[in-house]
Amino acid sequence: MGIKSSTPLAHQFILHAKTLGIKTIYTDHSLYSFSDKGCIHVNKLLKYCINDVDHSICVSHTNRENLVLRTESNPYKTSVIGNALDTTKFVPCISKRPKFPRINIIVISRLTYRKGIDLIVKVIPLVCQKYPFIKFIIGGEGPKRLLLEEMREKYHLHNSVVLLGKVKQENVKNILQTGHIFLNTSLTEAFCIAIIEAASCGLLVISTDVGGISEVLPHDMMILAKPNHIELCKAVDKALKIVQKVDSNLFHERISKYVCEYIMESAVSECNIYKKEKDKNIIYKQERKCCICMVSDFFYPNLGGIETHIFELSKNLIKKGFKVIVVTNFNNNRHGIRWMGNGIKVYYLPFQPFLDVVSFPNIIGTLPLCRNILYREKVDIVHGHQVQEQINK
Repeated sequence: MGIKSSTPLAHQFILHAKTLGIKTIYTDHSLYSFSDKGCIHVNKLLKYCINDVDHSICVSHTNRENLVLRTESNPYKTSVIGNALDTTKFVPCISKRPKFPRINIIVISRLTYRKGIDLIVKVIPLVCQKYPFIKFIIGGEGPKRLLLEEMREKYHLHNSVVLLGKVKQENVKNILQTGHIFLNTSLTEAFCIAIIEAASCGLLVISTDVGGISEVLPHDMMILAKPNHIELCKAVDKALKIVQKVDSNLFHERISKYVCEYIMESAVSECNIYKKEKDKNIIYKQERKCCICMVSDFFYPNLGGIETHIFELSKNLIKKGFKVIVVTNFNNNRHGIRWMGNGIKVYYLPFQPFLDVVSFPNIIGTLPLCRNILYREKVDIVHGHQVQEQINK
């Protein structure tokens, strides 16, 4: 059974901000279906909230089209600003890789249906049978791990398939540096920051051509395939013919230049949005830094990308003269050290986001806290970040 879950914390702050006359901006990081029961309810809620915000931001053009269609919002009030990445933390290290002809294919993902683990289970036996010199290194946890273990047992691939389990965010780079090829099999994706991390480490990327993935990387750095195991196997065949010609350091330089320019362009674009909304606010009279409140639930499993996006965006906004605070829930087990070290104040609310339990008393209990933060910090603009996750049971 799949449960579509959506975090209400961002919407809660946006609704409070509107009652206090504070300008609001909403960023959507996920693609939603039009037919799934859970998504239908979320779309109704989002339609109610989104049409009252001052501006909306999406992480890809596909994401923008999806948001406008399901919320019937004004497309002229919706911009496209992709996720950011600090490429200095993702650098190639060729010495960690095995020498040719040995080839490592890296998969780092939540092991869920939406991430295409069912496809990987079909791809691995076919690839390993045809190319015995290939090793798959898979990092991540999830309900589909059992399928991978059964596949490994059935085809006796203990030497060809390594299951690392849960991987800490700071260790992702070390795993990527041991690979030649990165495999992404997502069935739906608004923006896949994992493939940028992989390309920054010098890996050739193979990915399913879904959602906004085709917008993320230059096509000479990525091989796209339809989301079925036959096409993915053909993509592996194609990748093996060119992987030895890949210049990892050149990949990193190109990604660094692209991401650096993109981050600055995105920061400037978002600054212009903030300033435009601030200037509209007739209440804003004081000569002080404009205070932006970023709101998101970092507790959710796929928040590596959204947290990186908010962190890099906040750093650039501080450089541009803004004051930035971040509000999240205390369940995320993050201490906020790197945030506060960069001048970003973090508030942790005692808030349990929706998973499979509806916790309305929890939401009501945080209402005074939300208003107190907005008053105390003299917030000028609330920027809510929304993510959706499918939990498989």
